[in-house]
Amino acid sequence: MKKILALLLVLVMVLALCACGEAKTEEPKEEEPAPEEEVVVEETPEEETAEEPAEEPASLSHEEFLAEEDGMQVTVLTYVQANESWWDNKITLHAQGPDGAYYLYNVECTEEDAAKLVPGTPILVTGDKATWNGLVEIQDCTFEFVDAEPWIAEPFDFAAVAAEGKLEEHMNELFTLNEGVIVDKGEGNAFFFNWDNSGEDGKCDLYFDVEVNGETYTFVVRRYLTAPGSEVYEAVKGLQIGDTVEISGFLYWYEGPQPHITSIAVK
Repeated sequence: MKKILALLLVLVMVLALCACGEAKTEEPKEEEPAPEEEVVVEETPEEETAEEPAEEPASLSHEEFLAEEDGMQVTVLTYVQANESWWDNKITLHAQGPDGAYYLYNVECTEEDAAKLVPGTPILVTGDKATWNGLVEIQDCTFEFVDAEPWIAEPFDFAAVAAEGKLEEHMNELFTLNEGVIVDKGEGNAFFFNWDNSGEDGKCDLYFDVEVNGETYTFVVRRYLTAPGSEVYEAVKGLQIGDTVEISGFLYWYEGPQPHITSIAVK
């Protein structure tokens, strides 16, 4: 009996030790899932859009300019030949290029820029084409200086062109008249203060008539171009009927040729 009890005791002890061994055995841990690789999406840089330069207005030839209708905006490349006096941020210019001339009326201009508009200066002008009492001009203009060589026009021969009846083809161009004769402007006067002699010395334009090839033309000393006190203004005040004169100027037009002069000399 004692042996049986001893065997049972041993068996119980063995079973207890097995149970303890199983209890101490750790179950394997579940592996944590590997972290997902971060997908880096490379941003494609936006293509830079180059700003297109503003289109420069197309410059017309003189022939193309003449073909435009009045009221149309035009742009021409031309060269300053003379300027009238600056006032109220505006200036009026006589300008010419190799293919023709322009009268530029009321060009927007600072006083500083006006001082730079010397004869020969290249400019790009934009304004409205207009015809005023026969004069073809560009009104209400803006301009910009152009990086180009200066250019001065060669004057045409007024007498020769007048004899051919082609003065209108040379409107606004620089001219020279080698020989003309002062004729009576009226009331025995060689010149008038203003067109109807209603003006005063130093306060108006001077008008005088010259015979060329048997035809009489009215010439003008414009006070905004050649001011009172200037050499040409004073010279015209000294004219006598019958004087033979040499004249230079621009072929302005007012219901026919009515040149604005820049020089005169009695021969």
